[in-house]
Amino acid sequence: MWMDYFLHINQNSIIRVKGILSFEGISRKMIFQAVKSAYMLEEGNFWQTNEERSNKIIFIGRKLDKESIREGVEFLVY
Repeated sequence: MWMDYFLHINQNSIIRVKGILSFEGISRKMIFQAVKSAYMLEEGNFWQTNEERSNKIIFIGRKLDKESIREGVEFLVY
């Protein structure tokens, strides 16, 4: 998995990662949290019928390669 690899090779640069994710076929928001290379994914609230489903993720760290992150996240989403 890209995220495992990315967090592992960047564990000295990553401070925190937080996100709310939408997965096809899952009616709940998925909450992603990471500190260095340790992460967890847990179920959140249900998506409301009038709520636009989207993916939002924030990487907090030092000297992170933005383009590498963008490419990896796009690979996961598409």
